Amino acid sequence: MKAYDFLDSQARLQPNAEFAVDAEKRITYSEARDTVNRIARAMIACRLAPGDRVAILMRNRIETVLIFFAAFKAGLVATPINYRLTPTDWQKVCEDAGAKLLFSEAEFVPSIDAVRGRLESVDRFIVVAGSGPGWQNFAAWAVGESGDVANAPVAENDDALLMYTSGTTAQPKSVVLTHHAVL
Repeated sequence: MKAYDFLDSQARLQPNAEFAVDAEKRITYSEARDTVNRIARAMIACRLAPGDRVAILMRNRIETVLIFFAAFKAGLVATPINYRLTPTDWQKVCEDAGAKLLFSEAEFVPSIDAVRGRLESVDRFIVVAGSGPGWQNFAAWAVGESGDVANAPVAENDDALLMYTSGTTAQPKSVVLTHHAVL
């Protein structure tokens, strides 16, 4: 079983049940599955290969969870970045992970732009609920037809998450979780 199987099975079993709720909106399992498939297609269209890292610099919101599931479905490794770290630390995490794609909330865009010249591995910058020069708007980027996505060939022991420690006594260190560990 892979990390994305949970969402797909719940969307079949209870499509109209609430998947997630945040301060701004609610989303059902069916809506979440369709959105995740669109995001996964957009990730694949960026020519990301299975195992590539996707950095996520966001607070807790529905889009954060959807991006995680889409990365899992596309065979990519979700790499959350602690927004409480400094922009220099964000840059170090992105580079250490080799992140190819960076998702951010609008409030972090100016700080990312300040270190952008040192983000050599990142090919594309996506902003959720905002815009900015050199950034693609998430809603416009993730547009596409709904429906199933051809899931990447992912095994239970393949990497799913690349998380970083808080770095309170030294530089943040990476910790890898497989699909099996996530479940």
